[in-house]
Amino acid sequence: MKSIIFLSGAVPPQTGGELYNFKVSKYIASQGLEQEYVSLHKYKLFFKLNLLPFVGNFLISLFLLIVIKKSDSVLIVDHYYSKYTVLLQAFKKAFGSGKIITLVHLFDGYNSADSFGFRRYIFSFLEKTRLVFSDVIVATSEYSRREVISLGISPDIVYSLPPGLDQEDSNLLSESERNSEPRKILCVANFIPRKGQDYLIKAYASIKPSGYTLHLVGSPGKHRNYYIKIQRLIKSLKLEKQVFLHDGRNKQLVKELYLASSIFVLPSFKETFGIVLIEAMYYKLPIITTNVSAMPELVKHNENGLLVSPGNIQELARALKILTENPNIGKNMGSRGFEFVKTSYRWEETCSKFTKLVKSCLNESC
Repeated sequence: MKSIIFLSGAVPPQTGGELYNFKVSKYIASQGLEQEYVSLHKYKLFFKLNLLPFVGNFLISLFLLIVIKKSDSVLIVDHYYSKYTVLLQAFKKAFGSGKIITLVHLFDGYNSADSFGFRRYIFSFLEKTRLVFSDVIVATSEYSRREVISLGISPDIVYSLPPGLDQEDSNLLSESERNSEPRKILCVANFIPRKGQDYLIKAYASIKPSGYTLHLVGSPGKHRNYYIKIQRLIKSLKLEKQVFLHDGRNKQLVKELYLASSIFVLPSFKETFGIVLIEAMYYKLPIITTNVSAMPELVKHNENGLLVSPGNIQELARALKILTENPNIGKNMGSRGFEFVKTSYRWEETCSKFTKLVKSCLNESC
């Protein structure tokens, strides 16, 4: 019987994509399927070879070809690592057997709506090359699925399987407790430039909502310079007593902040889903996020939140002003958001559908 090799990132998960992979992998194992979960994060020093021009990625791909020996296994690849696995996938197609499933969480460069045609063409070519050997492609939102198909890939092999939500007894605070001083505005996102935390800080500073503090939760990861920029921005605006940075790896702290907050903000320039959005809705928080990529699939303007243009400090400040000065509006939006997610976005359903795809590939029928 063929086995499964799952190439993913860090364990324990540090990003939404890694959490998705880990959840799916655990479910696959629970179904009694033979599986090897390979955390490529443990080879992170070796991946520094990508700094070598021309040959770096080839050497990484050659290394993975040597490490991943089972050529007859179903190979599940996180698209983030696909540029390092092209040689492995080509070898598998030429000399091995078994299918290849690629999980697309995010296209970093490609945007089908990019008005700069040459750049769109180049990134389209690169992304399609990284997906050329895939038998099945799993995207995490309808937006992401459309982006994959826009590369010229057959819709028949592209599936949309959104992440789930860990719905547990959240011990939600009463509204009187939630609205007591000091009230909190929460943003949960790793400190990456595309998440837009610097715009959120500037928007907060422009209105300085009375009684509200701003809490940014995440990890700087590889973007230490952006994290330092955030720290300096807070200091330059003299907001050290109003804006606080928290370590996103402390899951208990994250939960406590969700419970104690009044408003959730994700000012991102691009998301292919946004697990934190459905988490915030589960905690009955009104949402402020941007009107691009997958966010409008989850947040409906003036229903369960407010949508603003990415990078627009004035729009973001206006949205903050509306919700900080009109808590009843936020309360109603939070209630509608909770109704939206309480019976949907379940990991059990997502993982079950994913496992069916894996089983069909094991049977060579995908």
